[in-house]
Amino acid sequence: MGKPAKKVLIVDDERMILRVLRRFLVHQGYVTYEAAGFPEALRTFREEKPFHALLCDVYLELDSGWKLAEQIYSSQPSIHVVMLTGSYFYEPPKRDYPYTLLL
Repeated sequence: MGKPAKKVLIVDDERMILRVLRRFLVHQGYVTYEAAGFPEALRTFREEKPFHALLCDVYLELDSGWKLAEQIYSSQPSIHVVMLTGSYFYEPPKRDYPYTLLL
């Protein structure tokens, strides 16, 4: 029996982005969990942790993706944080945890 698939939490308030990322990651062998906003993401994280990675939109409809990532990272420092944005002119804030920013 092989290793269990790595779990990824995807957070974006655009359902189309969630579907595209899910399809790509599932095709690569990951198990995905999706959330459309901050409260749903925290609930899913708490119920299903640990996760291998968090893919999170910088701009969530009612809150900051950075704030969410900070809370999740503080609870699980081993998680890989990948922040996503469609903005070409984005200057990321300084953070006390490692992350990758995809524009």
